[in-house]
Amino acid sequence: MEQRVKNAIMDSLKYIKRHSAETIDIKKLSKNLKFSYGYFERIFKRQIGVTPKTFQIELRLKDAVEMLKKTNLRVDEIIIHSGFRNRTQFFHLFSKQYGSSPVSFRKHKK
Repeated sequence: MEQRVKNAIMDSLKYIKRHSAETIDIKKLSKNLKFSYGYFERIFKRQIGVTPKTFQIELRLKDAVEMLKKTNLRVDEIIIHSGFRNRTQFFHLFSKQYGSSPVSFRKHKK
């Protein structure tokens, strides 16, 4: 793989990690990296194994898990701090990823 593509993937990973709780416009990110959206999404997935949006969601879920383990924040606060805007979506994604609700997860992991 060409060095420019590798650098773009690394830069995008750093950016997504730094801004995971924010709304990230992947189309704008790809444009800033001088790639079409479709091409960027394909090369990102080929290198990382998931799309940029899925990568961001996984980071948000990991942040939520850490907050569930290490803080006493209410689940609604964790949803906001981890970057989710929709409670229903958060509960669905969390349960799908971890096999339990955030509340049950907290009870059994603390």
